[in-house]
This record gives sequence, structure tokens and C-alpha cells, in this order.
Amino acid sequence: IRGQLTDQALTLVETGLSTGTFTASVTLTSGPNDPANSLLGPVFQGTFLTVRYTDEFPLNFAELRIPVFQKGTIEVNPSPAVDLATQGLTVTVTDNDLNLDTSVAEQMGAGGLVHVTDG
Repeated sequence: IRGQLTDQALTLVETGLSTGTFTASVTLTSGPNDPANSLLGPVFQGTFLTVRYTDEFPLNFAELRIPVFQKGTIEVNPSPAVDLATQGLTVTVTDNDLNLDTSVAEQMGAGGLVHVTDG
């Protein structure tokens, strides 16, 4: 597996007796690369990972390039219910893909990102 700045070989382990299916895992980190602890880094959103498998017989390879992103999350407060007497509702969206300019606190307008409906 190859990141933006690193290259790490993974050890494949067969999933059972004579399955022919092998898996390996690695944890992505923004910190330094640490193969001894199965950490691949530094990896950042907006970059790509390349996973390459070399088949020895017949000699062939398969390669997959995948983008790195951070899935957005949403939190509503109060939760799980809104008190009509206070009529307050705060919606918090965490999504680093929306952070287009790191030098300013941005405002996302009525672009249809969040909808609040009754029912």
C-alpha cells in the first residue's frame, strides 16, 4: 500500500483453511509512518492511496487507487427531542471537505447542505 509519502508492505493472512482469500489491515494516521505498529502515515484528506497486489503465478498485478476523505457527521442538540417551549435547535456539521480556505472561518449558505423539516 502506498500513500502520498510512504510505501508499506502488508502481511496477508488467509481467512481460513484453504479459502484462497487473504486479508491485511493497516491503520491510517496523520502522524508518522510506523509499520511495526501497522500505522500508515502521514495520510491526509484530499490525497490518494494506491493498493497494489503482485500475483506471482501467473505473473500479473492488480492496482487500485482510492481517494482519502473524511466522512461528514451531524449532531443535533437538544437530542432526541426538542422542547417546544424553548424552541432552540442547534445543528452541528463536521466535514473537513467543506473547509475550502484554511485562513478564514467559512460560512456555508443555503446550498442545500442541511434541511430541517417537520414530520
